[in-house]
Amino acid sequence: MNTEYKKIMYETLEKVHQSIDDVAPAQLPGLVHAEIEILEAMEKRDQQMRFLNQAQYQITGIDKQKLGIKIKSIRLRLSYNLADFGQLFDPPASASNVSRWERGLNIPNKKRLKIIADLAGITVTELLKGGE
Repeated sequence: MNTEYKKIMYETLEKVHQSIDDVAPAQLPGLVHAEIEILEAMEKRDQQMRFLNQAQYQITGIDKQKLGIKIKSIRLRLSYNLADFGQLFDPPASASNVSRWERGLNIPNKKRLKIIADLAGITVTELLKGGE
């Protein structure tokens, strides 16, 4: 789950808990129901993110080796070493993670793919499937 999303949800729950002393007893069931809905929404979103992340690695038609070669050529064209290239992402990717992308062992997540494509001046689709 996106950390910013989690933070907002937990802050919302904290506000509910802080304001519970000022609530009339008749309103408590509504607050409890709201808290349950928030927690269920967080869990559902977390499950969706896990599914999307798993699906990303099962995308058909993507040659991870070719993608790795493209990522490496982009990095070298921009004169970045592995560590400096990794610092372009938020959160930063380690040099070993960048190396794993370049060797076709892993695929960067969607957010990182977008950044890499933007650095190369191409679309994510071109990065994943097109020629460079």
